[in-house]
Parts: sequence; C-alpha cells; structure tokens
Amino acid sequence: MTTEKRLVGNPAVVKFFDSRLARAHRIRFNGFVRSADANHEPTSMNESTSPLPELPAVGFLAEVPTEHRAFLTSFGKFRRPHSGEVFIVEGSPQDTLSLVLAGTLHVVVNADDRPMLLATVGEGDSLGEINLFDPASASATVIARCDCLIWSVTRDEIDGLIEADPAAGLSVMTGLLQQLSRRIRAMNEKLATAEQKSSLHDIWSTRKP
Repeated sequence: MTTEKRLVGNPAVVKFFDSRLARAHRIRFNGFVRSADANHEPTSMNESTSPLPELPAVGFLAEVPTEHRAFLTSFGKFRRPHSGEVFIVEGSPQDTLSLVLAGTLHVVVNADDRPMLLATVGEGDSLGEINLFDPASASATVIARCDCLIWSVTRDEIDGLIEADPAAGLSVMTGLLQQLSRRIRAMNEKLATAEQKSSLHDIWSTRKP
C-alpha cells in the first residue's frame, strides 16, 4: 500500500457530498456519481461463481500452494466494482478481508470536511485483515479507480475453510500473519526514523551560535 500525503480537493477527484452519518452516501469520483448504502452491498458487484481456476499467488497468498489457492475459490465472493464505484464506506460495519486481484482503488478519509487521500491499493494489496479478528467500523472509504476484481472473505468463511481443510486454512493464516508482521515492522521503522529526525532537530535548534 503506497501512502500519499496530498489532499484531494478538486472536482477531478473524490468529493464527499453528505455526512458520513447519513444512510445513503453520495460520492463523486472523476465526475461519476454513485450511491452507496452503508448497510447494503450492490448485488451486481458480486459473483457467486469463481472467474478463476485458482486465486493468484499474490499478497498474503504468495506462498500458499496452488491446490490450496484453487480450494479457496469455493469460499468468499468475487466482486467487480466499476470505475468510480464505492467499495467500502467509511463508518460502515466491516468483518471482511478483501484481496485486490486486479485494478486500483483509492483509500479516502473525510478530514475537517475535506476528503484526504490516504493510500492507493492495487494488485496483491489487501484490506481489512484486522477485521477478521476484531470486526469494527471502516476507518476510510475505498473507491475504485478503474474496473477491479476483488476476492472478499468473512471470518465465518475462513472458519469454514479451516474446518474443511486444516492445511489450507493454516497456510492462509500463516500468510496473513506474515503480512501483518511486515506491516508492523515497517511502521516501527518509520516511527524510529521520525523520532531520530525529531531528536536531531531538537539538538540543532538548541545549539548556541
């Protein structure tokens, strides 16, 4: 996930029209307006059958064996949000892990009544890992930048996978934990770097001429 620190405040990109507390969230993305109900998922975005023989070896599935990735296609949903379509609404209940198989999405938050782009996610990136273990409300809105293919799975479905094939379940959970560990390690490194820069700034700012 590539973090971007710029504000998105022009008509060419996302702009929030209604309060995040409203039931129906209207969002404009590159001039395209779609409505997203916080408690409703458009059925046209979902596919009950897999469009792939097996899930690709990307993201937390990078080291999962082919036969296990093939078995995973019988769990979860394949979702196809179109360009400009809202995939996740900030503040809505979330208990789902999503893996981006194709396409690009923007992660946006409403900060001081202005939309701010937090990150861009693409193939191999995932959303909602923590939600599998600690379901909560979405901390940001996620919007498709182009037509995407996303595999989403709930905790109940992961539990079903583990019960049906413990080896496949273990390989998936191992991949998830490894990915979370890498993210935590990267965050710690960024924090350490920021603290070092702050310490140097304090030293130089207190030196007498």
